[in-house]
Amino acid sequence: MAEKRAETIKQGFDLAADYCSREERYQKQVEAKLIAWGLGYEQSQQVIAELITSNYLSEERYAKLFVVSKLRQNKWGRIKIRNGLKEKYISEQCIRRALDEIEDLEYRNICCSLCKRKLQELNSETSPLKEQKLYRYMFAKGFEFDLVKSIVKSED
Repeated sequence: MAEKRAETIKQGFDLAADYCSREERYQKQVEAKLIAWGLGYEQSQQVIAELITSNYLSEERYAKLFVVSKLRQNKWGRIKIRNGLKEKYISEQCIRRALDEIEDLEYRNICCSLCKRKLQELNSETSPLKEQKLYRYMFAKGFEFDLVKSIVKSED
């Protein structure tokens, strides 16, 4: 397959529009692709502005989809989701709006089911060690200390 090249802004827009229409993308990802296709930084910024205007590219839409998929499929907590979006250079305003979309009951239920599953895995451990491993696991998944603590207390 021939390597894609963009020599003009129009060619860059056409390639990027096709690229963005297949799945949601974030701005830095599209910018890197445009530069790899041969456009300069200024040209890539013009193409990105055109993509946003044409609704091919939306940071807020990407953030909302990222939040939903990471919460429901990967069972990530708010902290890990926030950090994942920051790594992709998504604005703090978009991150906040996307995280506000999470329903508290669904979030708590996911956290609770992860705690129960992990506790079953750690059934043979001694009590202090079991609790320590549970907290470490839940923090690695990105859940808040207060939420995990309240769930652990309600399980006792």
